[in-house]
Amino acid sequence: MAALDNSLSASSFLAGDEITIADFAVAGMATYFAVAGFPFEKYPAFSDWYRRIDMQDAWRATREPLWSA
Repeated sequence: MAALDNSLSASSFLAGDEITIADFAVAGMATYFAVAGFPFEKYPAFSDWYRRIDMQDAWRATREPLWSA
């Protein structure tokens, strides 16, 4: 997580400043983090990235209420 957080502190998304399928792939797994009590405060760049993902219409359209925290 430290490496991912560090990488995301240099760009808006995983592969640069444009969202890609890589972001959706990682965000899919990160969906479980909030439900599991993940310490988002320890990884501010990751947290900011996840908020950017959560703001995407495409992401919101597929949101499963079961995993919304």
